Amino acid sequence: TSNFSFAEIPKELLYQEPQNTDITQLATLQGFQETSTPLKFVNARIFINKINSKATLNQSKDWAKIYSILPTNITVNFSSDAQHLFSTSELSFKAQAGQKYQIKTNQAEKNSPKVGIQFWVENLTTGEVVTEKQFANTTLNQPQQIYIPIIINK
Repeated sequence: TSNFSFAEIPKELLYQEPQNTDITQLATLQGFQETSTPLKFVNARIFINKINSKATLNQSKDWAKIYSILPTNITVNFSSDAQHLFSTSELSFKAQAGQKYQIKTNQAEKNSPKVGIQFWVENLTTGEVVTEKQFANTTLNQPQQIYIPIIINK
């Protein structure tokens, strides 16, 4: 058995998929990943943290999770953690029924360090960019040594 316990998070703080709604009346929203070929190094990855202030509890590995959303004003908080950079930001847009949306970035492009890393929401159905391209809070995510004291009782 584990000595760890996890807090119970109240459901009202978590994102809940719309219920009792015809699927044709919903839209979808997902994160993003771009890899280099042929070695499949991750050049850019975005995962969703919150939708309309409700937590998703996503981690980086959950970037491909597709969320059903109502056709309304959507505010999405997200993180990006590729190429030794960590970014967080928020974008808002008006979702339309039957459309598929994805958060995108220019992080994988060769000139992104010079022009800055930008994020936006794109309608995958139409190819239209539905938000302004925004710069995010970005920090260097370098590996660090972590020392853990170990107490040995005799």
